[in-house]
Amino acid sequence: MILTRPGISSPQEMLDKAAIKELLEFERFCRDNALWDEMKKCYAEDSTVNISWFQGSGHGFADASSKMESKAPHKLYNTAIWLNGDKAVAIMMPLF
Repeated sequence: MILTRPGISSPQEMLDKAAIKELLEFERFCRDNALWDEMKKCYAEDSTVNISWFQGSGHGFADASSKMESKAPHKLYNTAIWLNGDKAVAIMMPLF
């Protein structure tokens, strides 16, 4: 399912994917603008983040991000989203 070409989406699937993309972009906006409490709201209680410098919960990621001294604004493009019932996987490509 993941990393395969998406099929034709129903109108509801298109709305769900748009809402997920909006949430992802808002989370990055919050991080770039030090809106830590709003950033935490983007993560479910049982969320996990696994990136090069952090492994843990979404709330822990927001806390760790708030302690970083350097800022690195994000530009995002090419977001791919796969739906599977009430779960989804999204991959966003950053522009450095």
